[in-house]
Amino acid sequence: MTNNEPSRPEPAPADRDWFGGRRWTGIAAIGFLILVVLCVAVVLIVNHGNKKNGPVATGGGPATTTIGSSSSSGPALPTTVPSAAPAGVTWSIYQTVALPSLPGAGPSKVTGAIATGYAHTPLGALLAATNEGFRYGLAPDAEFRRAADAMLIPGPGKEAWLKTRATHLYGAGGAAGNDVLSQIAGFQFVSYTPSDAVIQVVNRNSDGTLQVGADHVSWDGSDWRFVPASDGGQAANLQQVDSLAGFIEWRGV
Repeated sequence: MTNNEPSRPEPAPADRDWFGGRRWTGIAAIGFLILVVLCVAVVLIVNHGNKKNGPVATGGGPATTTIGSSSSSGPALPTTVPSAAPAGVTWSIYQTVALPSLPGAGPSKVTGAIATGYAHTPLGALLAATNEGFRYGLAPDAEFRRAADAMLIPGPGKEAWLKTRATHLYGAGGAAGNDVLSQIAGFQFVSYTPSDAVIQVVNRNSDGTLQVGADHVSWDGSDWRFVPASDGGQAANLQQVDSLAGFIEWRGV
């Protein structure tokens, strides 16, 4: 019996052996593989970016960061004020007054009446207040303007003090003359920030009485500078006290 059904043509050689089928089947398979590779690459890139940029916030809130943890901001400045008399202090006499210095805290440079170069710490602020607070006021007639420029913060207090000082010359005998000046006896911090400090300094007068006033220093970007009151006065809230109770005893003589 004769088979009259027409025979189907065999696929062309170029259409054979493409992943077991025709050419279009192979092309589709290759396209699918390329798409998978691209998706994997995108996922890897996104994950790498998230690791590099830090944690991503979830739940609609901002990502949290630790203030001051970045190395670009530099080390945190000390803010703990002294709770006892600093150890290792050397006392030197200037115009009959014993003034403190401590290597690493200041002053690092002393020229005549001028003492500058203090650590940007509470201890540096204390040494600046006690040195500068005495030195600019005791500077001789030929040095007091240079002393004020080097150790006083610019402002109305400085200008008021210069105006008063110019009309009260000490003469050849200097500020002390034949008098015995008061000496540092103790201190207590009122407030401290890396840019500003107020310190109560107790002085013992020649008759043994104690007087305390609040000395103010400010960080000018490179050093601590003394801040006179707006009227040119050295310390605020001057008053006598009966003892050193409530203060840290600290003296050179």
